[in-house]
Amino acid sequence: MGLAKEAMIEAQERGSSSVDGFVCMECLIDEDLLQLGREASQEGGCSFCDNTECEVARAELIQERIFNSLREEYANVDDEGLPYCSAEGGYVFGAPDSIEEVVQDVVSGCVGDNFLEALCESCEDEYWCKRDWALMHPYANFVAGWESFTETVKERNRLLALEEPESDPGHPDSTSPRKTVELIGRCVEEFGMIKILNVGTRLFRARQHGRLANYSKQMELASPPQRKGGANRLSAAGISMFYGAEDEQTAIQETCDAREKHVSIGQFDVTAPILIVDFTVFSKVPGFFSGVGREQRAASRFISDFLRELSMPIERDGTEHSEYAPTQVVAGYLIHVRNYTQGKVLGIRFKSSKTGKANYAIDIPCDQFEPSNANACPLRLVAANTRPLTIAVS
Repeated sequence: MGLAKEAMIEAQERGSSSVDGFVCMECLIDEDLLQLGREASQEGGCSFCDNTECEVARAELIQERIFNSLREEYANVDDEGLPYCSAEGGYVFGAPDSIEEVVQDVVSGCVGDNFLEALCESCEDEYWCKRDWALMHPYANFVAGWESFTETVKERNRLLALEEPESDPGHPDSTSPRKTVELIGRCVEEFGMIKILNVGTRLFRARQHGRLANYSKQMELASPPQRKGGANRLSAAGISMFYGAEDEQTAIQETCDAREKHVSIGQFDVTAPILIVDFTVFSKVPGFFSGVGREQRAASRFISDFLRELSMPIERDGTEHSEYAPTQVVAGYLIHVRNYTQGKVLGIRFKSSKTGKANYAIDIPCDQFEPSNANACPLRLVAANTRPLTIAVS
C-alpha cells in the first residue's frame, strides 16, 4: 500500500487530513495538550504564531490526540445508525454536526485561534453524532445508579439493599444498588487506592466528657462498646469501630462539640500492617484531552462526586442516621464483602469534613482492644492526656 493511500485511510479514520508544521507551547492552552507538547518538544519556530525560537511539537501529534479524544465521545452518523427519515428529509433526532462544528465547539479555547482554524480546515466532509446516542452517557448512568442507591438505603431497604433487583435487567442502562457499590469497588482497585497502613503510624482518638476525668487506659480511649456507639459516617449506630485521625486537631474536631468541657486524647500506634482503602490518594478527574478513555473518565468523575459526598459536613440533629446510610453501606461492602487480591481490607482513610485532613475508620471493635487480645490487635495505646476543651469546635 502506498504512502498516499495510507494517509488517506488514516484521515478517514480520524476524520481529518494531517495538519503540517509545528505548534508552540503558547498555542496549547489545555493543560493535557500542553503536557503532551512538552513531552515531545524540540527547538524551532511555530507555524501558527510569530514565535520563532521556542519549544515546539509536531502539529500532527497534537491533532491526533485531539481527534482521538473527540472519537471517544462522537462517531460518524452512519456508523452509529442514527435514524434517517426520507419522507421528512432529515434525521429523526435532529441534525447532526459536521466534524468542523464539533471541533469548533469542543476545541475552542483549548488551543490558539490560528491552530484551531487549521484543525477546522483539516476536517473531512462528514457528520458526527454522540456515541451510543440511544443510551445514557456512562457518567449519567453512574449518577443515576447512585441516586437510586441512596434512595433505596435511606427510604426503603438498608439491610437488603444489595439484593434489590436491577431497574431494567439486560438493558445497558440498567442500574441496581449492587452495581453501584461494585463500581466503587472496581474503581478502588483500578485507581490504586488499596494501601498499607505501616507499622509505626500514629493515630489520634478523642473522647469528650463533661467532668474532669483521667481517661488514660486503652479500653477507655479505644472503640466504643458494642451497641453504644452513635451513627457515624461509615458505621451504623451500635457498631463498634475505631475512628481516628493523623493529628489531634482533626480528632478533636471530628469528635467534640460545645456541649462538653473536657477532652481526652489517646495516641495509638500501628503495631501490624493494616490494609486500607485510601480515598485520599485520588488526585483529579482526567481532562477531555488527557488520552484517558471515555469509561475511565466517567468513572473518575463519579468517584470524585462520591468523595465529595463522603466528606460532606452533616449536622448531628437526628437526621444523620439517614444521611450516613449510603456511605455506611458502601463501607460495609468495601470492608466485609468485596475480595481484594492484596488481602483483607480492614479500614478506610478519607478526608475529614471538618479539617480536610486524613481521617480513619478501622474495623477494630472494642473487644479486640482487651489485654487478652494484645498480640492480635494491630493498634496499641502509647500515650494519653486529658485537658479542658478550650479550642473552638465546629
